[in-house]
Amino acid sequence: MPLTQVPRPTAISIRCGEEDHTFEMKMRSEKGALSKVYQGVYCGGEEAAFKTVMTDEKLVETDIACLISERQRLEDLAKLAGGSANLRERGFLPLYHASTDTEQPAMFIEGEGDEATKRPIIVPVTPWVSSGDDPAQHEFIEIGAAISRYNMRKISQQYKGPLSATAATEARKEVLIGIRAICLLIHAHITASNALLYALDNLASDVFLRWTSLVDREVFLSCCPCPSTTLPRQPPFLAHCPGSVMIDPANALRADQPPQGAGRGLARVPTDHREQKKQLQIVGLKPFFAPPETTVLRWETICEITETRGVEKEVIDCVVEGIKGGMKECGTMTKEGDAIFISSRALSWGVGHHLRHFVSGDSYSMLTNIIYRLDAAFKQAKRENKPAEEVQELQEKLKRERLRKDLEHCFHWSSFCQSLFDNDGLARNFRPNIKPLHKREETELEWATHLAKDISRLAQGALQQEAEKRPELEDILRTMLELERRLSSNDQFSVVSDEAKRPTGSSDSEAASPSLDGVAGRVLSSGMGETGSLPSCLEMPSSASKLPPPATEERREAVMAAETDEVTLQQQQQQQQQQQDQQERAANSTRARWSLGSFFKRLWSRRVRPTAQHSKAADEENWSLVETQEAEGWVEDERRRDAEQWQWVVFEAAMEGGV
Repeated sequence: MPLTQVPRPTAISIRCGEEDHTFEMKMRSEKGALSKVYQGVYCGGEEAAFKTVMTDEKLVETDIACLISERQRLEDLAKLAGGSANLRERGFLPLYHASTDTEQPAMFIEGEGDEATKRPIIVPVTPWVSSGDDPAQHEFIEIGAAISRYNMRKISQQYKGPLSATAATEARKEVLIGIRAICLLIHAHITASNALLYALDNLASDVFLRWTSLVDREVFLSCCPCPSTTLPRQPPFLAHCPGSVMIDPANALRADQPPQGAGRGLARVPTDHREQKKQLQIVGLKPFFAPPETTVLRWETICEITETRGVEKEVIDCVVEGIKGGMKECGTMTKEGDAIFISSRALSWGVGHHLRHFVSGDSYSMLTNIIYRLDAAFKQAKRENKPAEEVQELQEKLKRERLRKDLEHCFHWSSFCQSLFDNDGLARNFRPNIKPLHKREETELEWATHLAKDISRLAQGALQQEAEKRPELEDILRTMLELERRLSSNDQFSVVSDEAKRPTGSSDSEAASPSLDGVAGRVLSSGMGETGSLPSCLEMPSSASKLPPPATEERREAVMAAETDEVTLQQQQQQQQQQQDQQERAANSTRARWSLGSFFKRLWSRRVRPTAQHSKAADEENWSLVETQEAEGWVEDERRRDAEQWQWVVFEAAMEGGV
């Protein structure tokens, strides 16, 4: 990533020991609106990277406490590794210094003289790492940048028109670079979890790879061994990007009494974001990378950002309580609701999205066309130097739309995940004018079709709702290493083995098209349980299981007829109860969706309406519409129940001979 100049003189005041130092720095990259990475000269004349994170004056003390804890953790790791130099080769860059004075925090200064503005910031400082897309000029490349740069859509975009044999060979080499980057990403996840470190959200953009580990196969195999062998505690040829914070289960995260059936290696994550900060736990808020078991954390955080109140708060509390109830029932949340349990297979969810992204090249913004269009308009306005008011308006609109989409995807995550794949099992492409390699019909690219099918099948298995049904990271890495070996040696591709392509315990039908619905939504088509026993509604009663006493033929026939009638009646009652339960669940779901839809509408319209009175009147009108629709739904349900009850009365009368 090239360096870009800051439009105005930028200086950061950092306290080093007992002295204050001010640095003028060039902006290296910008990630979001609150996080920027600068290059400058640190104490002693060494080049360093400064990652600045804007913070609120009220949160300075808490953020600095987290920063002190993070620096202490890195120092402890350095002692275990035998010094900071060895620590750098083992995957983590030491955190040199940051302002830890709560009374005089580091300040971000823009402008000069009376026009200068100051804001408190958190500034982690680490050694500078030269990174970029050109291996001849840079030593490192970001894992996420390598995967995005060398995916099947980007590579296909470079080789337009019919491919020659030479071009097909070059495309194959670039695909190998992308596969190796994914393998090293998975290996970094495995190493982090083995070292009691969890990184659920930002490992791809916070770990750098040496270019030699991507272009040289011998170097790649030396730093990414097969999981069946003994893994090193930290991967070599990795450098840690400034400012990254991982979850540390050793810091009061290990579950003392993990719930039964929830899996092994659980981490205990508090639901309160303030407690998460104290324990340095970073859980992603985007459903694109965060696993579904963290849905309740995203809901509470996003809803707190939107400053909900009144009726909206009631709707949100209702939805959150429903999510918590389901999590408590399946054992992924404590009974008190103060923490959730995350297993090691939560990391498979994010890896599954990286696999899908490698095949299709789709970004999160491209998955929602509204966000994609707003993002394009916002970037174009910045390039054309349009008025600041117009740019700020587009930025606010983009932020609101992202929040809305995040909430929708959190609530409807199963349909959101299903929409990522086509019927043939390949990842979707949102730019039809640029065909990925696996959708081009050249004979020279037949290998790309088989490769895409295998990787997409693996991604679908990793995007299962239940964590226990996802493959382990070791299984995913083992499969990707096998695909890398076949592609390097020009072997013919075939369907990957059952052990690697689907999680343990799943059937062939589930592997071909993995279910994204919950346990309650999956019903076996044969009507039999997993152990082969009959469902409870078809089991014979205990009295019928005993042998009848000796009797005449007529009595035996009467007893058999009575037993048959009893079983039939039990079946009818069970079916009646199931139908009523289904109708009640459908009605509750409909009411929840109406409430949620009304909430989304108010969340969008409240920010853009001109006056508070108009907003309040419109909110009351929308809520009245929801109440009217709910009342109509209740009346319809009552009519349906009365009709079903009358049918049952007629049925009983017919059985007794009254009709």
